[in-house]
Amino acid sequence: MKKIATLAILLILFVGFAGATMPNPTYNFGPQSGIKVQALEVANDAQVKGNLYCNGTTVVDGAITSDTTIGAGSDLTAVAGSGVFNWAVATGFFNTSTGTNYINGNVIQATLKNYTMQGASTFTSGTGAFDVNGAMTAKGITQDSGSSLAQSGAAGITVGTTGITASVSPIKLLENVTLAANKSLTGLSGSGAVDLSAMTGGYSSPLGTNTFNGNILGAGLTTTTTGDGAVTLKGNTTVYTDKALAVTTADKLTVAGVIVPSEMVITVPITKTDFAAGELNRTIFIADDAWTITSIEEVHSVAETTATTLPLAVQKITGTQALTGGINITNGALDLKSTANTVVTAALSTTIGGTATGRTTLADGNRIGIICNLTGTAAMGEFRAGLLTIHMKRA
Repeated sequence: MKKIATLAILLILFVGFAGATMPNPTYNFGPQSGIKVQALEVANDAQVKGNLYCNGTTVVDGAITSDTTIGAGSDLTAVAGSGVFNWAVATGFFNTSTGTNYINGNVIQATLKNYTMQGASTFTSGTGAFDVNGAMTAKGITQDSGSSLAQSGAAGITVGTTGITASVSPIKLLENVTLAANKSLTGLSGSGAVDLSAMTGGYSSPLGTNTFNGNILGAGLTTTTTGDGAVTLKGNTTVYTDKALAVTTADKLTVAGVIVPSEMVITVPITKTDFAAGELNRTIFIADDAWTITSIEEVHSVAETTATTLPLAVQKITGTQALTGGINITNGALDLKSTANTVVTAALSTTIGGTATGRTTLADGNRIGIICNLTGTAAMGEFRAGLLTIHMKRA
């Protein structure tokens, strides 16, 4: 009778007020003082006052106080509402099922907590932006077509030994890029190019030996300026047609250690014997190209005193002009009566009748002649050992 009374009290606790039904209940009385219920259905609200033991699970005032196992093929489902699954005070771990797990709401990672993937697992995000606000260490990053990898702020991107692999191009670097000490930038193979042509800044190479393995072509009107060190050309060097190789300082162009003169000097002896033989007045130079006369000088060891005048004219002769039909290259003739052993530099003439002309310039085929006009006597008297030099350079 005592057991029947206990069962009646338990049924009242589970069924509650009118309307609660228990279809096909099974009641098993165990060896302990409690009552074991294998199946229980409550049609309406019911209130349990005290503890409830169901197949090893103890519910104490709404809290599960022992391990709980959901049987194979069974689900744990929240029907609706604002219910919360709160495991925050637990210190154990959360182990999900091996199937696909869906997180339908936002996820916030607590401070100083980590997210770790094991083995060859793959992390695939959605189509929205993926923001990393702190430092990120990756052994390999592969960027798919149509996506972008953006880094903002003062933080940098540090690349390890595996490098960065991108499946699309171009890769845009929106900030300055610094290569760490003792690191290299290397192109592996193929027809890849380094194209900085759209930039207007400069290029500063390393301080070591820089090797150009291909041809070097300067575009347009660009110039090449070396430093103060020596420049060595190991191969043949060709200057294009109509272009010049300019050496700004005279006598600084050498071949095999010998100075290549920057001008040509014509040396013409002037003797009393040539004058007596009628051979002093003559052509002394025929131009083979364009030349410019830069200086004319004369010196003699003994000056003429007997003759009233003894001028020496240097003339430019063109075409079929006779020796006496040319034009003077100097402003006035050289005076062979001037002081002996004194070099006289003639003043070059650049005008005829006040109009600028090419008196000192020679074209191919032009000639230079000298004429000595003696007055006051029939022959030279004292004059001896004269020398005329004419300096010219390529025009």
